[in-house]
Formats: sequence, C-alpha cells, structure tokens
Amino acid sequence: MTRIQQVLFKLETGYLGHPYHVTGNALYQALAQRVDEQTRRELCVRHGVFLPREYGIPPSWHSQSALGKVGVSLPAVETYDDLFLLRDAAHRWLKSSRPRDAHNTQPLQSHGGRIAFDPVTRFGRPPEMQTSMRSVKWVVQCYLHT
Repeated sequence: MTRIQQVLFKLETGYLGHPYHVTGNALYQALAQRVDEQTRRELCVRHGVFLPREYGIPPSWHSQSALGKVGVSLPAVETYDDLFLLRDAAHRWLKSSRPRDAHNTQPLQSHGGRIAFDPVTRFGRPPEMQTSMRSVKWVVQCYLHT
C-alpha cells in the first residue's frame, strides 16, 4: 500500500520557476536536504500548485462539509477524489464571497528581467473601507509518497 501525504509550503519570496506550478523535482530538492538517505531514495514528490490562503467550501462530492482557511491547514482526505479538490485550477472551492476572478490571476513580479510568482496578491478596496488594501498570501500544495 502506498502512503500519500499532502504538504504545504509557505512562500516567503518570489518564485522564479514556472508561474503556474512548481515542479516535483524542485520540491524534491528542497525536501531531500532535510531527510536521511534512505528516505531520500524512497521519496516521490508530485508537482506543486499555488493556492491562495482563503476560506473555502467543498463541493457536494467531497467527504468533508467544511474546509476552513486553506493554506493554514489541509482538509482531511478520506476518499481518492478528495486528493484533487485543491488542484482545481479555477479554484471552485473558494467561497462565493471571495474574488475568484482575481484569485485566478497569478501575481507576478519582475526581478532583473525575469518573471517571478509573487507570494502575496494585493487587492484595492473601496475608499469607504477601513483599509484601502487587502492582501492574500499564497502557498504551494503538493503530494509526497514512498
């Protein structure tokens, strides 16, 4: 039997790789430095996807009734389909009160002519709001198995 583990990586700086996902090899290299040789040989890492740290609602087919704030913790996986909930590129799991269209636009920045994925998205808000900016941090979610 294969054990699968979901993992979240917090982004602290801009990511200079592919703007829509992080390769499994890049994530493997980050993890391989922190584990022993035996684990390193057995470890397989799937590509990671960028997720906004936002509140979500699972679809009817999901085994859980609530998600909480995604990016702070991961929802429990009880069925095979649960593994693919957060990998939906349209972020259909986001609450309807969240700006889904804005979340589907990747926050990019330029570093010396190279494009990087920004770890924070900033949204403008109406002037009557207490603060005029709202920010959302991003995380990378991937799966590990041995």
